[in-house]
Amino acid sequence: MDTGEEIRFRVVDESFVDTSPSGPSSAEATTSSEELPKKEAPYMLVGSISEPGLGLLSWWTSS
Repeated sequence: MDTGEEIRFRVVDESFVDTSPSGPSSAEATTSSEELPKKEAPYMLVGSISEPGLGLLSWWTSS
């Protein structure tokens, strides 16, 4: 699989996390040596290509 190749997939699961916008706190000074807290993605899809007809389109072209 190469970057830019088209695939067919089925959405297996989706997750939405309600997040509020947050700006930097004036009490917290961030320096380059400090680690930033890990942010959770507000919307996530889980997909599958392990079914007939799914995967790279090049897998299913007629020869």
